[in-house]
Amino acid sequence: MAVDERLDLKLSAADKQLFAQAAAIEGLSMAAFVRSAAKRRAAPFAPNPALQAALNDAANRVNRV
Repeated sequence: MAVDERLDLKLSAADKQLFAQAAAIEGLSMAAFVRSAAKRRAAPFAPNPALQAALNDAANRVNRV
């Protein structure tokens, strides 16, 4: 993977220690661990059933006009 951008992040000492431990458990560098976790959270959004029902209801109301 070509890396040509940088992201600076300030965090508490406790968070840094937590991330370092988690990265070590997974056998990753802290940068790789944080990158992986961020990518998982940035995955495509899927609405829960209640939100999907509300979106469908709103779409039906708009289409009736």
